[in-house]
Amino acid sequence: MNDAPPPDRWLRTSLAVLIGLLGAVAIWIIGPYNNYLFSNTNITDGFLPLAVLTFTLILVLGVNPLLRWIRPRLALSRGQMAMIVGVMLVAAVVPGQGLMRMLPSAVVRMPVEASSNRQLAETIQKMHLPGAAFPDEIAYGAEVPVSSRFVGELDAVRGESVPWGAWVGPLYFWGSLVLFGWLMMIGLAAIVMPQWRDNERLPFPLLRLQESMIAPPEKGRLVGPMFRDRKLWVAIGVVVVLRLLNGLSSYYPDSVPSVPLRWDLGALFTEEPWVYLRKEFYQGQLFFLLVGIAFFIPNRTSFSLWFLVVAYFFYEMVGKAYFPASYSGGSYRDHRLGAIIAISVCVLWLGRKRWGRVFKRMFSPRSREGRQDALAGWMFSAGVAGMFCWLVFAAKVQAGFALVFTVFAFMTSLTISRAIAEAGIPFFKIRSELYRVVRLFPAKLVAGTSAYFAVMMGILFTVTTRSSAAALSTHALALNEDVGRRNRGAMGLLLVAVLVIGFLVSGAVHLDMNYHNSVTLDDKPLSTDGGYFWASDAIWSLRSVGQEIHPTYSREFHVGFGFTLAVVLFVLCLAMPRWPLHPIGLLCVSSWMGNIMWPSVFVGWLVKQLMVRYGGARLYRSARPFFLGLIVGEVFSAMIWTVVPLLMWLSGQPYTRPQMTMLF
Repeated sequence: MNDAPPPDRWLRTSLAVLIGLLGAVAIWIIGPYNNYLFSNTNITDGFLPLAVLTFTLILVLGVNPLLRWIRPRLALSRGQMAMIVGVMLVAAVVPGQGLMRMLPSAVVRMPVEASSNRQLAETIQKMHLPGAAFPDEIAYGAEVPVSSRFVGELDAVRGESVPWGAWVGPLYFWGSLVLFGWLMMIGLAAIVMPQWRDNERLPFPLLRLQESMIAPPEKGRLVGPMFRDRKLWVAIGVVVVLRLLNGLSSYYPDSVPSVPLRWDLGALFTEEPWVYLRKEFYQGQLFFLLVGIAFFIPNRTSFSLWFLVVAYFFYEMVGKAYFPASYSGGSYRDHRLGAIIAISVCVLWLGRKRWGRVFKRMFSPRSREGRQDALAGWMFSAGVAGMFCWLVFAAKVQAGFALVFTVFAFMTSLTISRAIAEAGIPFFKIRSELYRVVRLFPAKLVAGTSAYFAVMMGILFTVTTRSSAAALSTHALALNEDVGRRNRGAMGLLLVAVLVIGFLVSGAVHLDMNYHNSVTLDDKPLSTDGGYFWASDAIWSLRSVGQEIHPTYSREFHVGFGFTLAVVLFVLCLAMPRWPLHPIGLLCVSSWMGNIMWPSVFVGWLVKQLMVRYGGARLYRSARPFFLGLIVGEVFSAMIWTVVPLLMWLSGQPYTRPQMTMLF
């Protein structure tokens, strides 16, 4: 076989970038319609986006084996696959909770609410918010066609079209803030990734899965070693069959049996004080995805992820049963806030030499590696300085609060990146509202603009941590280790470009979709998430301007308690290798993800403990393909049940999604 010589490195890298961008465009266009209009299996959110995994499996199990069989020199190399996956990972930030699911609906909610609520409109007008932030005027009784049609839909009879021009101002206004945030996050990722990977040797559980999937096969083989292991396919088969049975049973309950993966032991907890336990303690469901991932998480981390969640169930029970007058449900949120601050401080302290070296090289890069670090440092610095200046000059936020908001955005980005590098939970999210930080200050010191942008910064930098650009960029850079060592700065700039293109493409898709549809295929409101967070968080901020809020407990004490506890646990982890508790578990307490994940993480942790204790390291290594199969089996199942509801709908049946215990 006389094939042409392989293309040079530059051409192969360009081809990989092009393929990655094609996958990214598909994510930006298909993702919004699939996730929101069809209300289907979510293919973009999280740190293992289903769309990325599906595209990767198509390449490694379909395209590449065919190329190796027909024309081996054209097969995608490991480096090319890493580039493709890295680009798509970052691209998945934009259409989901990373941005577009929240921002547009939060922006239009303000004019819509103010137009029908005189008191709210007057309060907003006193705040002197920038007019460029909104597509409509904010006033009681004002016509708000741009915002109202976004929440509803265009009048087709009157021939209304998408008001693209009205969104140019908000595009520049919010887009500049988002761009500064992304510069900060990707610069952050380029700085911390070598420190965490090479010096601290963090486990990066999700990176292990991605690297195993794209690992090249041995000479003469068509697929990588991961996909030739029988235990992997046994696990995939078990998961897919169970998901098929449960999905079909949801459609045909009289003819297809289901295998229950949920439980409810509520009948055992009907007396005091047990009645005060959260239902997530005795109700639960098994997620094979989390069981598989927990098997690859270090024991201390996986133990902490379930143990501290359960411990806080009992903390809440004791508080409600025995101290009802002094207990407040908001205290655990303050513990989480203190833990975020503590973890970010401790992580910075551990990497202080790395940060110092980067900032030194910004002004005197004397080697190629120094130039890469210098570019990362300048990206990070430009992002931080840009956010601060934007808040002060464009948003008119008080300088002190602008600094607080900027630091908080950095801390949440650093903390979520660290959490994913340590634990690898694919749907991890930091739920700590920024407006709660503002509430620590006397209301008379908080200007209206500071109150409002506390909510919006919270939406952009805490709610969206479920698809954090910082964490996904860290994994994209680590996956492209070879390219990163040679040209980490260029890789970072590429990721910024991907996000900017995605902002424009996915933003246009979201606007077009919302203006032409008011409900999903199963008759639920289409655009609610951003509006929900605006309503739940911003109402306090808007109505409490100039009013003192007197909490029923000492918030400062509980923030300090969370901070101290997290620092103590972090220090004990460093000082005592066998210490069992990691502070990362504090980020999950009384959160949606923590409440539903703890039984599955517990099962994965327990199985691993038993295997190591009674079978040793040999049994553990032998079992790894099976647990990888649990993860991949969930991916295959999610792919199937993304397509099946659409096919049934196209065949004329009512659109319904099966009720199954899948996280996607």
